[in-house]
Amino acid sequence: MEDTKTYQGMICNTFDSLENTSITKFREILPYPIFQIGPIHKHIPCQTSKATISPQDQSSIDWLNTQTLKSVLYISFRTGASLSLPTFTELAWGLANSLQPFLWVVRPGLVRDSSVDIT
Repeated sequence: MEDTKTYQGMICNTFDSLENTSITKFREILPYPIFQIGPIHKHIPCQTSKATISPQDQSSIDWLNTQTLKSVLYISFRTGASLSLPTFTELAWGLANSLQPFLWVVRPGLVRDSSVDIT
Protein backbone atom coordinates (compact mmCIF):
# COMPACT_ATOMS: atom_id res chain seq x y z
CA MET A 1 0.00 0.00 0.00
CA GLU A 2 2.93 2.32 0.60
CA ASP A 3 3.78 2.35 -3.12
CA THR A 4 0.23 3.28 -4.09
CA LYS A 5 0.50 6.68 -2.38
CA THR A 6 2.24 8.04 -5.48
CA TYR A 7 -0.41 6.78 -7.91
CA GLN A 8 -2.59 9.18 -9.87
CA GLY A 9 -5.21 6.52 -10.49
CA MET A 10 -5.77 2.79 -10.64
CA ILE A 11 -7.08 0.68 -13.52
CA CYS A 12 -8.88 -2.51 -12.52
CA ASN A 13 -9.95 -5.42 -14.68
CA THR A 14 -13.42 -5.54 -13.10
CA PHE A 15 -16.87 -3.97 -13.21
CA ASP A 16 -19.45 -2.76 -10.67
CA SER A 17 -21.76 -5.75 -10.89
CA LEU A 18 -18.89 -8.07 -10.01
CA GLU A 19 -17.05 -6.23 -7.22
CA ASN A 20 -19.18 -3.26 -6.21
CA THR A 21 -18.56 -3.61 -2.46
CA SER A 22 -14.78 -3.84 -2.83
CA ILE A 23 -14.55 -0.96 -5.31
CA THR A 24 -16.71 1.22 -3.05
CA LYS A 25 -14.39 0.51 -0.09
CA PHE A 26 -11.29 1.26 -2.19
CA ARG A 27 -12.82 4.57 -3.28
CA GLU A 28 -13.37 5.51 0.38
CA ILE A 29 -9.77 4.69 1.32
CA LEU A 30 -7.72 5.70 -1.72
CA PRO A 31 -7.12 9.36 -2.62
CA TYR A 32 -7.21 8.82 -6.40
CA PRO A 33 -9.74 7.61 -8.98
CA ILE A 34 -10.32 3.95 -9.76
CA PHE A 35 -11.19 3.09 -13.34
CA GLN A 36 -13.06 -0.16 -13.95
CA ILE A 37 -12.37 -1.33 -17.48
CA GLY A 38 -13.20 -5.02 -17.28
CA PRO A 39 -13.65 -7.54 -18.45
CA ILE A 40 -10.54 -6.93 -20.57
CA HIS A 41 -10.57 -10.41 -22.12
CA LYS A 42 -13.75 -9.42 -24.00
CA HIS A 43 -11.90 -6.57 -25.76
CA ILE A 44 -8.36 -7.83 -26.37
CA PRO A 45 -7.64 -10.89 -28.50
CA CYS A 46 -5.70 -13.59 -26.68
CA GLN A 47 -1.99 -13.37 -27.48
CA THR A 48 -1.25 -16.82 -26.08
CA SER A 49 -0.80 -19.70 -28.47
CA LYS A 50 -3.55 -22.30 -28.28
CA ALA A 51 -0.91 -24.93 -27.50
CA THR A 52 -0.32 -23.39 -24.05
CA ILE A 53 -3.97 -23.02 -23.08
CA SER A 54 -5.51 -25.90 -21.14
CA PRO A 55 -8.60 -27.40 -22.73
CA GLN A 56 -11.84 -26.23 -21.16
CA ASP A 57 -13.23 -28.66 -18.62
CA GLN A 58 -16.99 -28.88 -19.02
CA SER A 59 -17.49 -31.57 -16.36
CA SER A 60 -18.74 -29.13 -13.72
CA ILE A 61 -21.65 -27.80 -15.80
CA ASP A 62 -24.08 -30.56 -14.80
CA TRP A 63 -23.19 -30.07 -11.12
CA LEU A 64 -23.54 -26.27 -11.39
CA ASN A 65 -26.98 -26.68 -12.93
CA THR A 66 -28.15 -28.49 -9.78
CA GLN A 67 -27.06 -25.69 -7.43
CA THR A 68 -29.25 -22.88 -6.13
CA LEU A 69 -28.91 -19.67 -8.13
CA LYS A 70 -26.05 -17.44 -6.85
CA SER A 71 -25.02 -20.00 -4.20
CA VAL A 72 -21.67 -21.22 -5.59
CA LEU A 73 -18.35 -19.56 -4.74
CA TYR A 74 -16.07 -19.30 -7.79
CA ILE A 75 -12.33 -19.17 -7.12
CA SER A 76 -9.78 -18.64 -9.87
CA PHE A 77 -6.35 -17.03 -9.86
CA ARG A 78 -4.83 -15.23 -12.82
CA THR A 79 -2.45 -17.20 -14.99
CA GLY A 80 0.73 -15.74 -13.46
CA ALA A 81 -0.37 -16.24 -9.85
CA SER A 82 1.20 -18.85 -7.63
CA LEU A 83 0.62 -19.97 -4.05
CA SER A 84 2.88 -21.66 -1.55
CA LEU A 85 1.74 -25.15 -0.53
CA PRO A 86 0.82 -23.99 3.02
CA THR A 87 -1.27 -21.12 1.58
CA PHE A 88 -2.94 -23.44 -0.91
CA THR A 89 -3.72 -25.95 1.86
CA GLU A 90 -5.11 -23.25 4.17
CA LEU A 91 -7.32 -21.92 1.38
CA ALA A 92 -8.53 -25.43 0.58
CA TRP A 93 -9.46 -26.11 4.21
CA GLY A 94 -11.14 -22.71 4.50
CA LEU A 95 -13.28 -23.45 1.46
CA ALA A 96 -14.13 -26.94 2.68
CA ASN A 97 -15.01 -25.69 6.17
CA SER A 98 -17.17 -22.87 4.79
CA LEU A 99 -19.81 -25.49 3.94
CA GLN A 100 -20.60 -23.47 0.81
CA PRO A 101 -20.63 -25.09 -2.61
CA PHE A 102 -17.62 -23.89 -4.57
CA LEU A 103 -15.93 -24.25 -7.92
CA TRP A 104 -12.18 -23.75 -7.71
CA VAL A 105 -10.04 -23.54 -10.83
CA VAL A 106 -6.72 -25.20 -9.97
CA ARG A 107 -4.35 -25.10 -12.91
CA PRO A 108 -0.95 -26.77 -13.19
CA GLY A 109 1.71 -24.52 -11.68
CA LEU A 110 -0.63 -22.76 -9.22
CA VAL A 111 1.28 -24.23 -6.27
CA ARG A 112 4.90 -23.12 -6.55
CA ASP A 113 7.87 -25.29 -5.64
CA SER A 114 5.64 -28.28 -5.09
CA SER A 115 6.28 -31.79 -6.25
CA VAL A 116 2.70 -32.61 -5.26
CA ASP A 117 0.35 -33.09 -8.23
CA ILE A 118 -2.57 -30.83 -7.26
CA THR A 119 -4.62 -31.36 -10.44
